[in-house]
Amino acid sequence: MGLTGKQIKFLRWLLRICLAGPLVWWIYLGFQGELGVQPVVKLNVETGYVALVLLVVNLAIGACLSLKKNWPSWTRWFFTERRWLGTWAGFYVTAHVFFYFAKEAFLPEAFVQAVTKTYLLAGTLATVILWMMTLTSNDYSQRKLGRKWKKLHRWVHVASILILIHVFLIEKANLVLLAALTLPLAPFQIWRLLIYLKTKVQDSRAASGSR
Repeated sequence: MGLTGKQIKFLRWLLRICLAGPLVWWIYLGFQGELGVQPVVKLNVETGYVALVLLVVNLAIGACLSLKKNWPSWTRWFFTERRWLGTWAGFYVTAHVFFYFAKEAFLPEAFVQAVTKTYLLAGTLATVILWMMTLTSNDYSQRKLGRKWKKLHRWVHVASILILIHVFLIEKANLVLLAALTLPLAPFQIWRLLIYLKTKVQDSRAASGSR
């Protein structure tokens, strides 16, 4: 069963509206004065969770594509929206970082802690990687970087590990929720790693044999 062009366009815009949904909701709560007694703390936590969910979904799509290439035509439109998922994940990560520093009143000590405390350092490194990916998630960067673009965007796997370290080291983190979000993806990521290593070994052998 296929989808018409209009249906695909509608679904794409619906997805993009949903990605902006949390932002719209927080703005609404802000105007209603319903962000709680510590709105900055609430926003710091919730932007982090939203960014994590989007990252997990993005990785899950990548895992699905690596396990099976020929998906039904009516599902393919969703796979092409990975760039939007990544861009919005980068936005929510940026908001998460901003609200962290706002929570700490932008004091110099907060910036020092961001590169000295283990869980914050992991978050800082992951943020830098995600920023690089977000800034290059466009056709111009893809053309300019060529093959390097794909190599750069493979760093999302490093970022995902750093994020896991970051969230699991937070004392007040909801470990049950985090485990529910991340652990189901682990087998797929391990499988992708094995496929990647197998490909590298085969390429290495082929290069050696051609000499």
